[in-house]
Amino acid sequence: MAALAYPVTLALRFTQEGAEEAGRSSGFVFFGVGLVVALAAIRTVSFARRWRRSARPALAAAALVLVVGGTIVGVPRWSRIPGPYIPGADSRSIEAQGIRAAEWAKTELGADRRIVADRVNRLLMGLYGRQRPVTNYFDQVRTFNLFYRPVFGEEERSILERGDIEFLVIDRRLVGIQPLAGPYYENGERREIAQAGGLTLQDLTKFERVPGVDVIFDSGDITIYDVRAVTTGVRP
Repeated sequence: MAALAYPVTLALRFTQEGAEEAGRSSGFVFFGVGLVVALAAIRTVSFARRWRRSARPALAAAALVLVVGGTIVGVPRWSRIPGPYIPGADSRSIEAQGIRAAEWAKTELGADRRIVADRVNRLLMGLYGRQRPVTNYFDQVRTFNLFYRPVFGEEERSILERGDIEFLVIDRRLVGIQPLAGPYYENGERREIAQAGGLTLQDLTKFERVPGVDVIFDSGDITIYDVRAVTTGVRP
């Protein structure tokens, strides 16, 4: 029954939202698929012993379809590694600069600081930096709205306060690019902004002009802002 579910998951790949669900489901349905393939392999080996010459090309073609087809269907071209850094591209966006920023945060800020970062740096800050990302998914605070206006206003201040946010992680490499993985920050943000590559440098750096906000880390591409003075009203 699990094996029969596999063709259904393939149909989901024709939609953008369904492709991710199909990829995640493979870890479950392949338990059933593996058993069915094992039975088929036993019969194939038995068949090949009787028809060796004619069976070999067919077996080779089947193996080629399984190996190459799995890669083509399961992994987008831009996501395949190894390869150079690509901003907003999940696994291809994992690189040394982001890891070093996360490790710096762990050493200098301590663990479990409430931070907001883009999709990739959020993962790095959580894994390498042991930080506590604030998200709409978990905290019901639309933190991504901090980054879509060129000026800092009451809406941004309210988000910082409601999320009890201490630090913001800004990656300038996201400016003007269309993130291949979908959103800049997380699902729920205005999709047309990401599709148009509408994130601007002024949107990201407006915090430098807010009284009490300090730049505590700057690698050239990645900047970490201390916004605790805005969140609590008290300068650390």
